[in-house]
Amino acid sequence: MMPVDVLARVICALALHSREGLQVANLQNPVSIGQREWFESLAELGLVATPEAPAAWRKRLATLDAGNRHALLRDFYTGDLS
Repeated sequence: MMPVDVLARVICALALHSREGLQVANLQNPVSIGQREWFESLAELGLVATPEAPAAWRKRLATLDAGNRHALLRDFYTGDLS
């Protein structure tokens, strides 16, 4: 995970200041946390989130109504999530 404002700045910088020969840029947050710590942090903020197996999550995602804003994730997350 990377804060969206940081990601946006990097994307803009890459778009506005191209580098010769650079075709792919892999962006990664230098500070990483494990999944358990992520869910614990959410809980400390009062946000309810529960880990879910990838297959169960994809199945639930596939049943979302097209009007649901999260339905846009379907195409991105089809296929292998391992």
